[in-house]
Amino acid sequence: MIPVLGVIFNHLKIPIYWPIFLTLAIITTGLTITLRKNILLEDFKELKKSILSLKIKKTQIYTFFVLILFAITAYMYIQGAFNYPWFENGDPYVYALTTKYITLEKTYEVPYYYAHFAYPYTQGYQIFMAVLHQTNNSIYWTLKFFNALIVSFSILFFYYFTKKLMQNTSSAFWATFTLTAIPAWVSHFVFSLNFNMSLMFLLFYAIFSIKENKNWKYLAAIFYGSIIINHFYTSVIITVLIAIVYLLRVLVYKEFNKNHLDAILLGLGIGLIFWIPGLTKHWNVLKNGAQLGGLNSFLPIIQKINTSLSLKIALVIMLIAITILYIKQKKWFKRIKKILNKKNIPILLYLIPLIILLLILIIPSQKIMYAKGSATRIYTLKDFFIAQKGNMINNPIGIGLVLMTIFIIGLIILIINFKKLFKEKNYNLLVILTWTIFTYIGIKGAQLSIGFAPFRMWTFFGMAMSIITGYTIHLIFKSINNTFKNKLAKTSINLILIILLITGAYITSFTQKYWHNTAPWPEHQIMVPDSQKLYIWMREGIPKNSMVLPLCNSPEVVLGYDMLTKPWKNEQLNDGELKEKNLTQFYKESLKQTLQENYKFLKENNYEYTILGADCIAKMKANITQVENKIKEMLDSPKFTLVKNTKTEFLFKVN
Repeated sequence: MIPVLGVIFNHLKIPIYWPIFLTLAIITTGLTITLRKNILLEDFKELKKSILSLKIKKTQIYTFFVLILFAITAYMYIQGAFNYPWFENGDPYVYALTTKYITLEKTYEVPYYYAHFAYPYTQGYQIFMAVLHQTNNSIYWTLKFFNALIVSFSILFFYYFTKKLMQNTSSAFWATFTLTAIPAWVSHFVFSLNFNMSLMFLLFYAIFSIKENKNWKYLAAIFYGSIIINHFYTSVIITVLIAIVYLLRVLVYKEFNKNHLDAILLGLGIGLIFWIPGLTKHWNVLKNGAQLGGLNSFLPIIQKINTSLSLKIALVIMLIAITILYIKQKKWFKRIKKILNKKNIPILLYLIPLIILLLILIIPSQKIMYAKGSATRIYTLKDFFIAQKGNMINNPIGIGLVLMTIFIIGLIILIINFKKLFKEKNYNLLVILTWTIFTYIGIKGAQLSIGFAPFRMWTFFGMAMSIITGYTIHLIFKSINNTFKNKLAKTSINLILIILLITGAYITSFTQKYWHNTAPWPEHQIMVPDSQKLYIWMREGIPKNSMVLPLCNSPEVVLGYDMLTKPWKNEQLNDGELKEKNLTQFYKESLKQTLQENYKFLKENNYEYTILGADCIAKMKANITQVENKIKEMLDSPKFTLVKNTKTEFLFKVN
């Protein structure tokens, strides 16, 4: 909700400021309690009765163990995030910078594209984090703690979504157990993708609740709109997943499902409230090479439409036709329903497009469309069955031998019973099977004619295979309970199986996941360990949020140590993606300038401190003599005062 409100506030020129959100939350909570008073009282009485009777329901036992899984996950991610005093990789530093901008300016509108994750890049995650950061003085703590917490909540959200989908608590629990254990489910890497992985389950829960109450479509729309505003790549994949849900519902239930479609269209409309103004104002940013979370992959298509009058006309006609079909659906869908009611037609309508898609993906030797992403490679069966301790920090891969084997058994069961999946009672299984096929194809994208950051598809595959694995484990226990009539034998076998299952998953999956998520991840911004010590000291050694500019490193690096820089105030401090202007970045030219020029730049931009040392040589490949001479000049100059130094790095106050 915060990302959506943040975008609306931004357009209405209302500050993105935490007291406003708190006020709205209090008002909303008050209204909810007032309007639902009787229902809440009944729920409270039921809870009280349950506690006093000392009767524990089976669902409560499962919920208790899910809370344990959540606690283990939260401990792992939060401990892992704070196991080292820096941000991992480079992306979190830029998220910190763009979050800090919203924190201070209370808007995401920018004077120019000063950083990779600045507007028009998706801003939902940054809005959410900025509102939280406005309540404390540490961007480092805010991003690390709340990012890890959001990822942890995905376990709880997944359980309730799967429970809704499968209509079975046992199946939902074991699916949640699987998701908790496998490495392929997200890490604590500070990235907007993680926010969408949690929101995704809230969206799915709302989508699958529409059949019970059509008003769920409004919540579904808000969740979907938030996803579109948070991260482009994952919003595309999630769009495909909910499209699969909708189309399969049409095939199985032979209904137009207007409420489901309303949710998708309303959510898309909310997302476009952000994207249309963003691309209109900053089209050159995309045109000049900015990735914008994968949107650049679609640039050739967008440019063709933009430069072709006939394509524009065709697009307008298509939109008008779709609108008419939507409005008049009651008339024309009757004919579609007649066709769908014919024997095997739904199955053919499922298989024929799938076969055509596979042929398109496999036959062409040339890539039709390919966005590699930062960590894609060709994946083999070993990557699925053998989980590794060493993994990708931004998108871990791997499942593990035991859980992958159970998943394969479940997959075989579904394929054998493929025809039965088109019955209404098995619709949920058809959805999960199709999600699995789609996400597996996505992982193999490096070997196919179309690939869209295949390494990121592991997360979605992990979600889909967890549900199938949970369903399979449930079937195994159900089979045991039906086979053995003796209560003691039944209990003993179930207990042995549970122990073997937990032990196997722990050894072949969770151990590797835990190791990876609690190991110290490398710092990619400061390459010299002794220089790093100075930055770590700086976090507590000088006042937080002091204006600090490294003389020879990217400005955003200081955000990881709770200092402040404002590249949005000077275009020479942008991170190198401001390609429409041929500007020289200050930190790349500072050593060539005189000390007086350095001092003038720092003072004009209100910087209180600057840093220089061996890290400039290691990272920026600066000349050793130039660095040594500049440090000597600064030590001798009354314009600078040495505050602290290690053997390799020097922190100066700008006088």
